Amino acid sequence: GSCRIQLSSSPSLDLYRASASGCSNQDLSKVNAWDYRDGEVYLYQTGGAVAARLRGSSGSLSGVLAKSGAPLSLTR
Repeated sequence: GSCRIQLSSSPSLDLYRASASGCSNQDLSKVNAWDYRDGEVYLYQTGGAVAARLRGSSGSLSGVLAKSGAPLSLTR
């Protein structure tokens, strides 16, 4: 399936804001923050748990869901 995750450049504490809509995956539906470090984009859920880690170029990122290890891709 697919859903929309919006990554904002607005800081929220030490992370950046994110929002998710239309995600059937429970972990992705709770994404509310993101960060970039060590060449990877980290998506965080409410409460601070890592939902996913992705790497790649600015137009296309790929990675895995933290809990299940299921593949995930993000395109602009």
